[in-house]
Amino acid sequence: MKIICKRIGKIPQLYDQRSLQGANFSEKLKLITCIHSTRNVRSIINLLEISNITVQHPASVHVTHLIELLGHAPAMLIEHESQGSFFWNLGSKLFCDRGRAESDQIIKEFIEYTDQHGNSTSSLKVFTVVSPINTMHEDICSLAEDKHASLIILPFHKQQGVDGKLEDTNIEFGGVNQNVLDVAPCSVASLVDRGLRVDSMSSSSELYSDDGQGCEQVQIAMIYIGGCDDREALTYAWRMAGHSSVNLTVIRFLEGEQLSDIDQPIDYLDFGDSDVEVENLTISAQKLREIQVDNEFLMDFQEQTSYDRSICYLEKFINCPGEIISSLREMGHDFDLYMVGKGQSRLSFPTIGLVKWSEFRELGPIGDILITSEFTSTASVLVMQQYSNKLSKRSFVVKSSEEEKVTIISS
Repeated sequence: MKIICKRIGKIPQLYDQRSLQGANFSEKLKLITCIHSTRNVRSIINLLEISNITVQHPASVHVTHLIELLGHAPAMLIEHESQGSFFWNLGSKLFCDRGRAESDQIIKEFIEYTDQHGNSTSSLKVFTVVSPINTMHEDICSLAEDKHASLIILPFHKQQGVDGKLEDTNIEFGGVNQNVLDVAPCSVASLVDRGLRVDSMSSSSELYSDDGQGCEQVQIAMIYIGGCDDREALTYAWRMAGHSSVNLTVIRFLEGEQLSDIDQPIDYLDFGDSDVEVENLTISAQKLREIQVDNEFLMDFQEQTSYDRSICYLEKFINCPGEIISSLREMGHDFDLYMVGKGQSRLSFPTIGLVKWSEFRELGPIGDILITSEFTSTASVLVMQQYSNKLSKRSFVVKSSEEEKVTIISS
């Protein structure tokens, strides 16, 4: 094993594929998947299971276990071997027994997952990040930058309890997640896990069978209202739909006649600020351009998937925000996974009334509705935020040589 010291601050690397939209499915998908605790392992593996990762659709997955650093020891990034024993340098001086045991268990489960699926995953590496909670997002984003990631997957800081309600399990990571969303160098997916039903299939080998026989289908709903985040969510859902055990239903909500006839300003919603800023705009060229992009994107999607019986496309007209809620309630328990866009800077009148009721701004108004206990307690939710250089608050500062991070790489 060798120890390398690197500065925490890094000049951003230049690479183009910072989002899923526009990428060819045959290109290698580069993912950073974060793990808060062992409770997140199964949900992340389940998500990888249905992400249609095959030799024809390769991926490079970097699993990152996050451990809060206490005291004044240097932050560390540990890259573990893909096989064999697990190396920990400096032992108990930096890690409590619980943290070490938890990381060992996480490493073990992902190595077993890799061994089970062979080369279909292309490559999977496991890291441990030990860092202060208030700067942990910097390490996550630096790793994403270094690996040229297109997507960071974050577990939501709440998990489902025995009563079906979400409870705080990793409350300190709520701030970490929001910081990542604010400065991420690529797209971000927030996963609210409620027991995605991949586990109910007969076996993982059947999940990857060519004909799909004997497999229980995973039902995915993609809620499309409009904007770049929704396009990113549909791109990921589209990739999943290539899996023989996935059925995808895309529901597009459109403004009904009552909304279309309203000759009044619409609102500009910016989830990047702590308080949602509402700025009056007329029905502008900006909104019309966004609608045109959505229409072209969805037309291409329909043309390329019209032959696929596992994909269904529906449109629903909405005249008020309440109709969105009632429509979502009608879907209830029909789906295992809901995929939505966060809605950053979405120009959409139907969602205006939903914003002020949102409890978790990192999920956007639709994601926030979907995780409420009165909606459903069985479906998981994946909320996508597409990378946008214009909306990113990220500023890169190269720190002084005194601020260093220890990177441990197993040799």
